[in-house]
Amino acid sequence: MPAATLLVTPPRPATARRRSRAPTSPPLTLQETFSALIDKSQTLSDLLQVHAAVLRRGLRDDRILNFKLQRAYSSLGCLDNS
Repeated sequence: MPAATLLVTPPRPATARRRSRAPTSPPLTLQETFSALIDKSQTLSDLLQVHAAVLRRGLRDDRILNFKLQRAYSSLGCLDNS
């Protein structure tokens, strides 16, 4: 007769297992958020809305955003709007 092991911990049910989570990234800064929005703007209307939001948030002197806005306006053929 085989000996039975009595002190074995039963496996956890599938629902109780911990899911592995991907590492979370830190939240984006306003500059990073607006930079991404400028890059994704495909129409003049989109770009004007992002530009207005940049101005409302007081980022009018941000060199990176200014450069990206000028480049985006130029690619849309509307450099005068920058």
